[in-house]
Amino acid sequence: MTVKVHIGGGMMSTIVKRDGERRMPVTMSRTREILDSYIKLHLPLVFFPNPSNSKLNSKVSHLPNTFIYTNFSSFMDHQTSSESEVITVDVHAAKKLLNSGHRYLDVRTVEEFERGHVEKAFNIPYMFDTPEGRVKNPKFMEQVLSACSKEDHLVVGCQSGVRSVYATTDLLKAEFKHVCNVGGGYIAWVENGFAVEKPKLEL
Repeated sequence: MTVKVHIGGGMMSTIVKRDGERRMPVTMSRTREILDSYIKLHLPLVFFPNPSNSKLNSKVSHLPNTFIYTNFSSFMDHQTSSESEVITVDVHAAKKLLNSGHRYLDVRTVEEFERGHVEKAFNIPYMFDTPEGRVKNPKFMEQVLSACSKEDHLVVGCQSGVRSVYATTDLLKAEFKHVCNVGGGYIAWVENGFAVEKPKLEL
């Protein structure tokens, strides 16, 4: 069972619809009430934000639920004709996925990765630091394909969860089947006290 949340504008701001069910637009207060009831049932939420309603987007996207999935495609200007959906999970959900056999693709720079990273993660930078600023790694997809297949189950993380959205979107475009973005990235991972690997001198 999946709950789809379409964020709109005005007083009748949101359409909340479960699989096979139709609902009329509801008010902001009623939206929160409905979503709270679904959260208690641990139902996954598919969140479709509207850039014109940033206040409500913020309220909904920060609901305390591991199972909140967020479509960042329009936000990151990475829409495709198939409207590939970027699934974002928090670090608690990411940890469970890693324990079940998923691989952690760290898309930070080599320097960031070497300062500390999630255990058993592998590093393929999505962007490089240059004197002019960050530029996209032109061989990113080629390097990913040399390290794993499109059928691999991957969680994609960066420092804070922004670059990894871009990377995950590109992987979806390239027809990777099982990829998700780690919301909050390495910063959130460390803040939650999860295990990391660091250079021996820093241990």
